[in-house]
Amino acid sequence: MHRLITLFTPVLCAMATWPFSPPGDQAGPAHRTPSVQAAHPPDLRGYSLIFNDDFNGRQLNTALWDYRQENSVRQGSLFLRSNVSVGDGHLLMAGNRLSGGYSCSMISTEKSFRFKYGYAECRADLGNISFGATFAFWLQSTTNGASQDPAMDGVEVDIFEYNLNSGGKDFIQHNLHWNGYGAGHRHLGASEPIAGLSSGYHLFGLEWTPREYIVYVDGAERTRTSTAISHRDEFLLLSNLITDDGFGGDRKAGRYPEFFNIDYVKVYAPPPAVNLYGDCNYKGWIGMGLRPGKYNSADLRALAGATTGQNGAASVEVPKGWKVTLYSGDNFSGASRVLVSDTPCLTNFGPDGRIASLIIVKTHSHDQR
Repeated sequence: MHRLITLFTPVLCAMATWPFSPPGDQAGPAHRTPSVQAAHPPDLRGYSLIFNDDFNGRQLNTALWDYRQENSVRQGSLFLRSNVSVGDGHLLMAGNRLSGGYSCSMISTEKSFRFKYGYAECRADLGNISFGATFAFWLQSTTNGASQDPAMDGVEVDIFEYNLNSGGKDFIQHNLHWNGYGAGHRHLGASEPIAGLSSGYHLFGLEWTPREYIVYVDGAERTRTSTAISHRDEFLLLSNLITDDGFGGDRKAGRYPEFFNIDYVKVYAPPPAVNLYGDCNYKGWIGMGLRPGKYNSADLRALAGATTGQNGAASVEVPKGWKVTLYSGDNFSGASRVLVSDTPCLTNFGPDGRIASLIIVKTHSHDQR
């Protein structure tokens, strides 16, 4: 998690072009209440459960999770494996005061599980927190900032960050960070009150599609954005950080140990589909969710519609186990090219570098992303 934070636009203003603070802006977020839709979970019909940890064992399942930054010091706090425990169907991530310092905890699925698009959810109790600590459930890419293009490099997606220094015990934050953490760093976020947040268990979810991020708390949509959408595989993280920058409040005033209590973490994948984009690097959306079949020029124009006004596509996302045959001419004529994986830019293909028709087929029965 990076500490620079600004504002997501509320749900009411979804899909707008949203401002962000320039790199180096250390100001905390203004407290703005998003327009919250009626409580209902996202529609997961057709989705498949691809990751599930109910923490029913006696220790952390290291086939799923790794201890992040173990035995290293970050912002005056030591990451300790011993601060992570599993029992009675829960994961406890502790923060504590040490002689001369503090200890914290973080785990991730970087080495074992990554996904692209879907719905990620955790059920957690935030009530046992202290000043100085920040709890978070988030996604990260291994290449954030590599080319200064979030679509290609990935994005840090903080599904939630929670501490006692951002408005009180019933305030929560949702944040994005992209283009790395140096001079090119960009960020966007929201801070909002949620009644009863500090009491009992709550559900925190992110629906990530090729077009937007949608954040849910207890089944209610809290905020959404189409800014900085990652088109790369990302991994999960859970963290309890005690930092010396004051983000979580004055840690010297904290009462320790404190615990981030997680009941479960689940990820659901959407039905596999082909996505088409009018420009390279998955820009200029044309059509999302194409199933197996034949699509000629008229079909592609209909998909593009007023969104791009383009015929064909310049980049294509292809699910594992699927094959897409591209044609430079209408009605499956002219030069052809076969794609079996994501292709960020079609070069030297067709008279204008765009496709005019295509055929999508499944090549394997196991075709999850």
